[in-house]
Amino acid sequence: TDGRCIFVNDVANKIFELSPTDCIGRNAFDFIHPDDYIATQQTFTNWLKSKKTENDIITFENRQISINGLVHQMAWSIRSEYDKDNKLLGFVCIARNITERKQAEKERETYITQLEAQRVELERFTYTVSHDLKSPIITIKGFLGLLKKDAEDGNIKRLQGDINRISAAATKMEKLLEDL
Repeated sequence: TDGRCIFVNDVANKIFELSPTDCIGRNAFDFIHPDDYIATQQTFTNWLKSKKTENDIITFENRQISINGLVHQMAWSIRSEYDKDNKLLGFVCIARNITERKQAEKERETYITQLEAQRVELERFTYTVSHDLKSPIITIKGFLGLLKKDAEDGNIKRLQGDINRISAAATKMEKLLEDL
């Protein structure tokens, strides 16, 4: 019950880069990453204080650090073991190395953030293009009305100016579309 390991399987020995017997007798808290030490200790202490039955199980995640300094993200399930007189014998700890899963989750979040930024950029682009393309259309429509009026009035000089403005607006739209 003092936190010392009495049995560690080969998988745990591999994670912590120890020989099969090197973990025996070591305190389980020796391997907790310094940034997670206080939170892990507090979580475990709170669980011990609140346990109602011997079947209570605590689950949590933390970072563990190997002898050679490699950091592993671990998911823990811990259950207490009692003798027939309900005296605490120790704890059975099951740990899963979830480092790869956590890395994949982090990458996924990065991709989601990048995708959101691209979506915002695409919306801004679409708005700009829409606005830029509307300008020549408004010009064309406006001068078509003037063109009709000038044709009805027989004002050839203004008619030619209107045609030139319509042509310039159409050329501007064509250039915008080519640039797209």
